[in-house]
Amino acid sequence: MSPDGKPASTELTGGAGFSYEDTVVAYYLTQLLRRERAAGLPGVVTSVAVQQQGHGNPMDDLVVELDDVGTRRAIGLQVKKSVIISGSPTNHEFRGIITAAAKTQALNTFTKGTDKCGFVVDVVTADTLRTLRRLVDWANASDAAADFEARFAPTGSAAQAESDLRGALKPVIGAASVGEEVSFYRNFVAFRFDGLEEDGVLRADIINRLQELVAVNEDGQDLLLFDRLCRIAREGSGKATKWTRASLLSQLRGSVRLKVAPNFSDDIARLNAASLEALNDVAEVVDEFHVPRAALQNKVRQQVEKYKVVSIGGLPGCGKSVVLKHVASEAAAHGPILFLKSDRLLGTGWTGFAAALGLRHQNASDLLAEIGSTGTPILFIDGIDRIRPDQQHIITDLIHAIDSDPALQHWKVLASSRDQGLEAYRAWFPPKFYAATGMGDVSVKGFSEEEAELLATAKPNLRKLLFSASAPVQEIARRPFFASILAKALPAGADPQSCIEYVVVVHRDGAQAPAGCAEELRE
Repeated sequence: MSPDGKPASTELTGGAGFSYEDTVVAYYLTQLLRRERAAGLPGVVTSVAVQQQGHGNPMDDLVVELDDVGTRRAIGLQVKKSVIISGSPTNHEFRGIITAAAKTQALNTFTKGTDKCGFVVDVVTADTLRTLRRLVDWANASDAAADFEARFAPTGSAAQAESDLRGALKPVIGAASVGEEVSFYRNFVAFRFDGLEEDGVLRADIINRLQELVAVNEDGQDLLLFDRLCRIAREGSGKATKWTRASLLSQLRGSVRLKVAPNFSDDIARLNAASLEALNDVAEVVDEFHVPRAALQNKVRQQVEKYKVVSIGGLPGCGKSVVLKHVASEAAAHGPILFLKSDRLLGTGWTGFAAALGLRHQNASDLLAEIGSTGTPILFIDGIDRIRPDQQHIITDLIHAIDSDPALQHWKVLASSRDQGLEAYRAWFPPKFYAATGMGDVSVKGFSEEEAELLATAKPNLRKLLFSASAPVQEIARRPFFASILAKALPAGADPQSCIEYVVVVHRDGAQAPAGCAEELRE
C-alpha cells in the first residue's frame, strides 16, 4: 500500500499481477508452510499477519512471530518497493518508518532484546542503506551507550554520512538520551529483499523450495502454489489476516495436494505407522475367507459426507471394526491417517500418547493440520465404548483441538461402538461439535442372506449354522467374529443344533457366549 492509501501503480508490481508486498508476504508464508527459519530474526516461523495497524501494530504491513527454541519472538516490518534513506525533513516516507518503529518499540507487547521492527525494501541506494545499517551494527556492538557515542567523536570511526544521518534521525526517534537512541537501533532492522520479480533469483529459490512440498509436481504445481500464496497474501491484506500454519493449510486445501513438511515428516510417519499397526490388528476374514460388505461401506461413506460425527454400531462380533477398517484403509492409500484402537492406546492424554510414540511435535492441532492437508481429515476410532476411563482424555484432547481451532473444522470423527444408543455416544462430544450437522449412525448386523451364502459356499461346514432353523443359532453364526471361531473349531459335518453345543465350541476357543445363547441356557 502507498503511504497515502492509494492503490499501488503497475510499476510497483512484482510480476503476474502481484505487488512487491504480496511476494514478500508469500516468502514468509512459504517459511511458515515449511515451518522453517526466515530473514529478520532467529527462530522458526509460527504465524504471519498483514495490515495489523487496527490491532495495535504501528509497523502494520507485516508482523511475523517465531519460536526460537522456546522463546517467542516477533518482527514487525514495513514493506517498500523502494525507499529513499535520508534525514531530510521532507522525506516523509522514511521518517514515517522511523516514527512507526519508535512507537512499536514503546508498546507493552514489544520485548526489547527479543523482538525487532523495521523495513524491507527492493529498490534502495546501496550507500545509504549501508550507512543506516552501520548505525544498527554499531549499536549492537556497543557494550554501553558511551561506546556508541565514542564512534562519533572527532577521533571516532564514523564518517560524515553516519554523523549526518544520526543527527537527522535523533528527533524522529524521540530518544531522551544516548542510551535510548542505542536501544532503538539495537531493536531496528533494515534489509533488502530483491529478486522477487518474475525470473528473479529469490523467487526461483522460493518456488524450488515449494516444489519439495508438492505431492505430484506436474503442470507447474510449484508455480501454482507460489501464485496461490501471493493471492492469499493479497486477499488477506484487505482483511488484516493472521495465518498460523494450520489456517494456511486450511486455505490451501483443495488447490494443491501437498506432501508432509520436512519438519513434520518423522512424526507423521510414526503416527501413520501406529495407525496401520492398529488397522492390521482388526481381523477381516473368516478362516482366510473375506466376505465383501460393500453396501455397508458405501453407507458409511455417505454418512461421513453428510455428518461431522458418525457412529458405526452393532452387537458384539457383528463386524463393526472390519467395516471401519475398510473405510480407513481406503483413506490410508491416499496419505497419512489417524486410526486409534481402544486396546492400543498409551498414556492418559494426547501429550502422553504422543510422547510414548516418540513424537517431537506433540501439539494436537499442528499434527491434525498436517495429516488433514496431506491425508484424510477423519479421526478413526475403533471401539470408542471400550476405552478405559483413565485413557479417555486421549480422545477428548483431540476432539477439543478440532472443536477449538477454526482451521480444523473440516475434520470429522468416525468411530465403532457396541450398540448403546447415540446418547452415550454423544457424551464424548461438546454439543456445538455436531450441532450444525447432527450425528450419523450406521447399524451393522450379521451377514445378510447373500453374504451368508458366499460364506457357506467357501466354508461348507458352516452352512447348517448359517441357515439353521433355529433363529438364535442362525443369528449368532452370522456374526463374523463367531463365524470365524466356528469355522476353525467345527469339524466337517458337525451340526450343533442348540446354543448349548454352540457355547461349548465358543468357550473352548476362549470367547464369551453372546446374549442370545445365555438366555437359551437359562431356559
